[in-house]
Parts: sequence; C-alpha cells; structure tokens
Amino acid sequence: MKVFTIGFTQKTAEQFFELLRRSGAKRVVDVRLNNVSQLAGFAKKQDLAYFAKQICGMDYVHMPELAPTQDILDCSAASTSLITVTAGWSRII
Repeated sequence: MKVFTIGFTQKTAEQFFELLRRSGAKRVVDVRLNNVSQLAGFAKKQDLAYFAKQICGMDYVHMPELAPTQDILDCSAASTSLITVTAGWSRII
C-alpha cells in the first residue's frame, strides 16, 4: 500500500483535484479533526467526498482517529522552526 499526503491550503480546487487525480490513489482518507468549517469550500467533508468521487473516481473516508493530537498541533503552531517542532513531537510521541 502506498500512502500520499496532500494539503488543501494555498491551492485552488483545480490544483488540488489535479494533484489527487494524477496521484493514482484510490481513496481519500481525511484525517482532520474538524472537516466541516474550512476556508476552502471544496475541502469541506461533503464537498470533498463528492468531488473526489466525481472528478477523481476516488472513495472518501473520514478517520479523525488518525489526526495529530492537540499537543502536536499546539507544538506546531507555537513554532515556525522545523527543528523545534520535530523536538516537540518527539517528546509527545
């Protein structure tokens, strides 16, 4: 099994779905804790599921249990340094 990651911020819907489509993935696994109030409308749960199927032929599943913990998110938000974030994640994990 291959695992790909993709973010939706700073991407247009066209860029996002073209990247998905070209990846060859079969399923979008959404690991966000809150997937309904996003700035990019195409990334909201119901819209993402619909567009993934219609544009890319991919299934969609929401699995928030795979999301980073709040501690990891807080550590990432508190620092712009990858070294600091990595060290913080190591303490948490």
